[in-house]
Amino acid sequence: MPSRLDNLLAAIAPANTLDDVGARVDAAMNSFDCYPVGLQAWDWDDLEEYLGRFFQHVACTAFRLRTPTGDAHTHLCMHAHVLEAEYGRNWSKIVLRLVRTGAEGGLPVVLRIAARRLIERWSGNRTGSLLSDYWENLSEDEQQGAAEEYLEKYGSLLSREVREQLAAYPSFALPRVLEQHPQLVARARRLGR
Repeated sequence: MPSRLDNLLAAIAPANTLDDVGARVDAAMNSFDCYPVGLQAWDWDDLEEYLGRFFQHVACTAFRLRTPTGDAHTHLCMHAHVLEAEYGRNWSKIVLRLVRTGAEGGLPVVLRIAARRLIERWSGNRTGSLLSDYWENLSEDEQQGAAEEYLEKYGSLLSREVREQLAAYPSFALPRVLEQHPQLVARARRLGR
């Protein structure tokens, strides 16, 4: 019979987090008009409207919404952090220059980067939610047991430093390790191919 940890790990496996969210975001990318004309003449208002519609479309498709929620500007405000994380505080100026000039792949690359960041964020949200429900219902002894079980099953995916932290401070270290579990398994899966 699977343990509670096994059930959590199955729920946060890459197929249920990264791959699932990634497939829905990819579907949104494939159904969005990525090549508008006249990009060299765009100003900030044009780019703001386009990016807002992009984020709105991706969110509606990824979350399987029948009708869009909010307007394009609202969606840009909600998701601008993904562009800021990639391009820094002056992301709007940098992205406008990239789009106008086509440098570094131009608009299609900007949209792919934004989509990748959304996948990371949304799959992380799902993982965090499941992890929180799991962790809050464990006693200290169960937390210690879960850390030992995780080390036994997945210790080879972790660095020596993380294994030592997990053994010494399970209630502190295990939630952080479990947050990264889908990425660890996905990385191991890619290396194993």
